[in-house]
Amino acid sequence: MKNELIQYYDYLMRLATAKCNSQAEAEDLVGDTMLAAFTYIHKGESIEHPKTWLTNTLYHKHNDILRKKYRSPITVCFDESLNLSTEEDEKFLLSDEAANVRKELNHLAKITREV
Repeated sequence: MKNELIQYYDYLMRLATAKCNSQAEAEDLVGDTMLAAFTYIHKGESIEHPKTWLTNTLYHKHNDILRKKYRSPITVCFDESLNLSTEEDEKFLLSDEAANVRKELNHLAKITREV
């Protein structure tokens, strides 16, 4: 059964390359998919339609990656983009209040943060 799964490796690579932004991400996605298949077989289960099973698993793994990516906060450094014109601006930037504002802004979605 394992040899039968390995024959779909090239197919999975083409599919993953079309879905991912980089070759490295595609290789990781295919590796995770094949690992899931081998683990499933090792547990004593059987896969009746391997191409369909592998394709669906790859899609699920890709969606899990995207879900994780979009749920995690993006850290942005606002200090570099600010023009400090006065000594008072510099003091505010170093204050606890400014640190709290930056912390809260980092937890906002990108589109909300831009506004």
